[in-house]
Amino acid sequence: MARVWVWDVQGGDLEAIEQTLVIRKPMHRKDKAQYSLINIGVDEQSPEMFAFIQAQRFWIKRCFRGNSHDLRMSDYQVRTYKGFNNHMVLTCVAMQYVQRERMKNAQDLPLLSYNDVRILLAKKHERISVTIYPHTE
Repeated sequence: MARVWVWDVQGGDLEAIEQTLVIRKPMHRKDKAQYSLINIGVDEQSPEMFAFIQAQRFWIKRCFRGNSHDLRMSDYQVRTYKGFNNHMVLTCVAMQYVQRERMKNAQDLPLLSYNDVRILLAKKHERISVTIYPHTE
C-alpha cells in the first residue's frame, strides 16, 4: 500500500486528492499483478481490509465477463452516445433479471449460467426468436 495524490486536470481539479494505491503481487507466475486506487486513507483501514476491497474486483470482472459474452454487452452497433447508453442500460437490466433468477434457483440449480437463463426465457416465451449460443465459460 502506498499513499498517492491524484488530480484530474481535464476535470478541473485544482488540488490533488489523496488516495491509496494497493498492489497485489501474483502468487503464480502466469498471473498478473493487480492494482487498485482506493479513496480511503492509508491510516483509515487495516491492510486486511484493503486486501479484501481489492479482491472484490474478481467478482466485478466475473460479472462483466458473463455480460459481455452471454448478454452481448459488447455487441452494440450505435453511432451516438445515447444509443450506447441505452444499450448498456438494457444490458444492466438483463443482468439484474439473470441475477435474480440465479439467486431464486440457487438451491436447485447452483451452476445456472447467464446463457442458461437466456435459453429458459426463450423456451418460456416460444414466440420470441432467440439465437442460442454455445456456452463460452
